Amino acid sequence: TEKAKRLLFLPTNRKKILTAKKVTDRLTPRFVSKQSTHNIMIYAHFFKFGKLCSGFSISGHAGYADYGKDIACASVTSAVELTANGITEILGLPAELNLQENEIRLSLTKESDMIAAQPFLDALQLHLKLLSEEFEKTIDLSEESCEKYHFRTP
Repeated sequence: TEKAKRLLFLPTNRKKILTAKKVTDRLTPRFVSKQSTHNIMIYAHFFKFGKLCSGFSISGHAGYADYGKDIACASVTSAVELTANGITEILGLPAELNLQENEIRLSLTKESDMIAAQPFLDALQLHLKLLSEEFEKTIDLSEESCEKYHFRTP
């Protein structure tokens, strides 16, 4: 249904998740892992197509506090939800959205969609940079050129 197209990362049982092609019923992914005791960090990887950001992959857990009380993780989760919902719901862009237990990956393949989504993607990247400064050693940011994976279309 149309009301079920919200992208959520809250620790609940089941939610409707919007994907690029259909709405599917899946377990809701989380940025937290109760078993994770090593390499605790959120990894935020941004894909660049020239000067444009064409998407991102975010995974991991901040390890700033105990499960359910980690404000660094909650901040990242909220920012990612806002970005993904802004791109898919507000702008109505056909983003490829891949959700797994501890990772979300969003990518845009048309250059015109990348241009339209830039304010959301730039804001997410800036917000995560500021969070990484506020919560030291919890967020690792990186970029990768991915022009070889995309075709330029208007």
